[in-house]
Amino acid sequence: MNHTSPIPTLHHSSPSPPIEIPYCEDITSPGYYYLTNDIYGYQDGKYYCIGIFSSNVVLDGKNWTITGDGNGAGISVIGINNATITRVNIRRHQTGIDIRSSSSIIVEYVTLEDETWFGIYIDHSSSNMIKNSLISNAIDGDGVYLFESTGNKLDSVIVKTITMVCI
Repeated sequence: MNHTSPIPTLHHSSPSPPIEIPYCEDITSPGYYYLTNDIYGYQDGKYYCIGIFSSNVVLDGKNWTITGDGNGAGISVIGINNATITRVNIRRHQTGIDIRSSSSIIVEYVTLEDETWFGIYIDHSSSNMIKNSLISNAIDGDGVYLFESTGNKLDSVIVKTITMVCI
């Protein structure tokens, strides 16, 4: 899987300058955000490392890694429309990317490894796209799990060494 993709283009206008993400935190405003280093852990009192709670967001991992301890989520996306998660490696969480009540989310050039439940969990969400990504070694779970979700698409997604495969 080649993760040296071109810098993603925003599928919305972004008047603000790029914003660095050096540690686990929430994204609550539209814009282009990018990781500046590998990140380990979760936010205090929360079950995830990075939360996306604004529409019109690009999160560019720049090929850095978000690593957990086998619990929680690497990235949580809740109640938004129109966001892109690209070029990030996510390892050792219960769920790599948790998408709930959201639409038009693009996940591309992402590697998810050693998640204990799900590589990507999509719940009550529609019209999302997962493409050019690798999901491997889910310990007790599924590569991609869709729950009461419609119109989601997968393109060039490799799922390997998974206990159960639900797509």
